[in-house]
Order: sequence, then C-alpha cells, then structure tokens
Amino acid sequence: METAACLEDMPLEVLQRIGHFSGSVELSQNVRLVNKWLLQIFSDESYWEQRMKQRHPYRFSALSKVKAATVHPSPDFWRKAHVLFERKNRIFIDNSIGCAQLCPWNVNNQHKHFWTIASVAFCNEGKLIAAGCSDPNSIILWNVAGVDRELPVPVIDQGTLHTNKVSSIRNERNVLSTGSWDKSILLTDLTAGLAHGTIARLRTENTIESHDHHSNLLVAGSTEGFCEFFDVRTSQCFARRRFISDPSLLDNSSCRLVKALIADERSVVVSGWDQRQRLLKLFDIRSMQYISSTLLPYGNGSADAQTLGSMMSNSLPEMQINDGFLWCSAENNLWQYRVTDSSLDLLFRNTFDEDNFGRIVGMHNGHGHVMLVRESPKSVILGAQGTYLSTMYERIRDSEYRTLWDNAAPAYRRGHIATAFDEVTCKFAMAMSDGFVSDRITLHFPLELKNNTSV
Repeated sequence: METAACLEDMPLEVLQRIGHFSGSVELSQNVRLVNKWLLQIFSDESYWEQRMKQRHPYRFSALSKVKAATVHPSPDFWRKAHVLFERKNRIFIDNSIGCAQLCPWNVNNQHKHFWTIASVAFCNEGKLIAAGCSDPNSIILWNVAGVDRELPVPVIDQGTLHTNKVSSIRNERNVLSTGSWDKSILLTDLTAGLAHGTIARLRTENTIESHDHHSNLLVAGSTEGFCEFFDVRTSQCFARRRFISDPSLLDNSSCRLVKALIADERSVVVSGWDQRQRLLKLFDIRSMQYISSTLLPYGNGSADAQTLGSMMSNSLPEMQINDGFLWCSAENNLWQYRVTDSSLDLLFRNTFDEDNFGRIVGMHNGHGHVMLVRESPKSVILGAQGTYLSTMYERIRDSEYRTLWDNAAPAYRRGHIATAFDEVTCKFAMAMSDGFVSDRITLHFPLELKNNTSV
C-alpha cells in the first residue's frame, strides 16, 4: 500500500526555494508559525543570509561588516534584518501610510496654545511621542500605539518641568532625558509619569542646545561653545571641554552652537564652528581630549566674520550613528564617515542638485534606507509660504538611491521643524511651526502594521 506524499517529504532545498517566492514578512510571521518543522526550516540563519545576499547585495555587504564587528550578534540576526528591510520597502512603495494630527492640548487647557515645539522623540518602543516646547516650557506625551487616522491624537501627559525652552529630547529605554536653556537636563522615568517620575536633574554651566544619552554616559552641547560630559549614575559632570579655539568667534552667538553625538562607549562626535570653518571633532572619553578634526564644508569651506555672524543654528549638520557609521546632512549634502579609535574617515559625500532638490532640514538613516526632509526649492523668499518634502530612499550603492516614497507638507521657511523616526514601527513624526499662529505635529504610520510590529 502506497503512503500519501506529504510536505515533509519535499527536499529542504526545494522548499526553501519555494519560500523565495513569498515575502519575508509572511515567512517570518506566518509560515514559520504553522508547525515546528517549518519553524526549524525557516529559522535557519544560512537561508536568510543567502536570501539577503541574492535580493539586496549592497545591504548584505553593509550588514556583514556590522555583524563582524559585533561581539555577540543575535542568533536570528539575518532574519530580523531582512524582515525589517523588506517591510519598510513594502510600506513605502505601496504607500500604505496613514496620517494623523497630534492635538497640542488636553481637556484641562483646551485654549492654551503651545508655540515652537523645539524637539520630538519616539519613546517606549514607538508607542509614545514626546515633544519639548518653548512657550510654555512644557514636555508633552502622546500615545500613538493604536493611532487612528480618522481622529486627532490626544495628549496623555504633560508637565512644565523646566523654566526655559526644552531644546533637546532623547529616550533611553524608559528614561526620557530633556535638555533645556535653563542649564539643566532632566531624567524622567516614563513608567511613573512626568509629574512623579523624576530620576535626577543634571546641572550644566551653559544653556543646552543638544544632548545625547546612551547607557551611563550623557553628553551635552551648549550655546556657549562647550561640551559637558556626565556620568548618569552619579549625576556628576566629569569633563567640560571648549570646542572653539578661535577667540574671535566667541563674540558671535550663532558661532558658539555645539552639537554632540555619542558614537560608542569610547568616543563622542561633536560638530561646531572653529577657525572660521565648520568642523567635526572626535572626542576620546579615555584621554578626555579632542583627538581629531574633520572639515565639513559650508559653501566653499570657509567664511569671513560677517558671514559667520549671520549664520543660524541650522547650519550645523544633522548627525546619526547607524550600522557603525556616522551620517551627516546639511544644506544639500549627505556624508558618511567611519568612526575609528583615532579619526573620522570620510567614505563618501553625495551632493544633490540644490536648484532641484532644496535644503536638507531633517535626516534619518536606518536599515539601508535614508529619509530626507528638505525645503522645496521653490520656497525662495524668506517668510513666504513654502513646502517641506519628505522622501524615503533605498540605498542601492554608495551614491545611488531609489525613491520609495514622497510626501509634501505646507510650511513657512521662517518656521522651525523637528523630526523623529522609529525603526521598529516605521512611524515618522514631523513638528512644524508656522512662525505666527501655532504648531502642528503630523504623524505618518503604516496602516497594515499599526497593530503588528513583531519580527
């Protein structure tokens, strides 16, 4: 008597070949969960590694370097990387993206406007959005876990915890850190709420322009040309270093702005103006010194004192560490650097056509994609109504990109813009000020995945 053939009799190679015709999200979230046999087959890391190599060779090359530099890589490194990459591609190519407005008030202060939202950040694995304001000097939280595009998203918590502008927001696990012009950085446990979750208040000697927080290290860039370094465990500043060495720049307030970004546990990248040039400097935590300096050209790479004196804070680059590399964007330029123990090595620079592209005002790089927010090139008159263009690109090669998604939003050039992107949930938030009436925060979120973000 012949036995009926079953799926288990199929050769492994044939079954995995069939899997190539299915999407990575379906394989990872559905097919693998049918039974233990399919779970074992499609949990094989060699299968996902080969799949990434065949479908996305450039991304495979970048991830291979990241995995080689990781001390303890995840046992499902390639599966998760592949799913995150293709899921974002599908979301933006299909334009399956909803849009919602975040209300800048709650039932207790419906008639109170919040002006100039200076910074935004996603918290709690993309379930919350936090914003820092300057009038009043409040911190606002929205719950965007189950967002519905038909309804505005209400505020769930808010508090005036600073006495001046909240200029910078970061999230480290469930700890929200907020930097302010009141010369302090507040650490708040979000699980306890804004009113009762204060962990510590770090006192700085200068007003805070930016800060970064990772593990027990916190670094702050000021409006006075200094960087301050804190140990979160003791709430103490263990180093304070001046970025500017040129005394002629100290009288120009727009030239004293400094931005700082933690590269790893050994080094910090700092951007600012010095010697009439815009520079990136690498600070070594162990020696407590700047150990290298790299020119980040502005125009022709230098400027006279009058030009420097008229520059605004947005002349400093947007910076991000991703896949072990430093990414910077400013004007119509995009740079990539390798961060070593002793230097910043330029890998490539991409200059977009300024007449057709516009000035970059926001940037996010993650999982092989680059999102750029830029001013419309048609917005040429200061104060005139213009447009912010948000574009998601897939990196094909170092200087070659494929456009996945475009979105336009009306804005005023004189207004302020702050952006945030959450990789796990693929949510994107953009806060804009029109300079006259009030602020608005627009949230873009994937429709098909708003209740399913597992990989």
